[in-house]
Amino acid sequence: MEVNVEKEVMHITNNVGCDVVIEATGNPKGINLATKLVRRKGRLCIFSYHPKPVEINVREWDAKGLEIIMTCPARAEDMRRNLRIATRMLFKGVFHMEKLVTHKWKLDEIQEAFEYASKKPKDYIKGVIMP
Repeated sequence: MEVNVEKEVMHITNNVGCDVVIEATGNPKGINLATKLVRRKGRLCIFSYHPKPVEINVREWDAKGLEIIMTCPARAEDMRRNLRIATRMLFKGVFHMEKLVTHKWKLDEIQEAFEYASKKPKDYIKGVIMP
């Protein structure tokens, strides 16, 4: 049974929407869904890299008065500082890596890892190559 995410979120939030929505799918449909889920005056954080142009309903962004935050690392003012902060957060347990790292390979399986990841399977979030 497929869940209607928009309907569920609106039910949970009494038709208000979320204060902050993080789009990290890498799928153009993810941006459009995230736009529908965020409340008026909310924040839409786009973490994904989208290699191709994406059609976006900017009118809805404007009507809701959204704050759009793009997180491309190339825009970082001080990448070293950001990495230090991220590392501290990682060690404090802010990120639940067991949920993010869905696949692990040994170094001699690296070709298999790249081939698998390039197929973009639905069960794949992040993979790690272990020595």
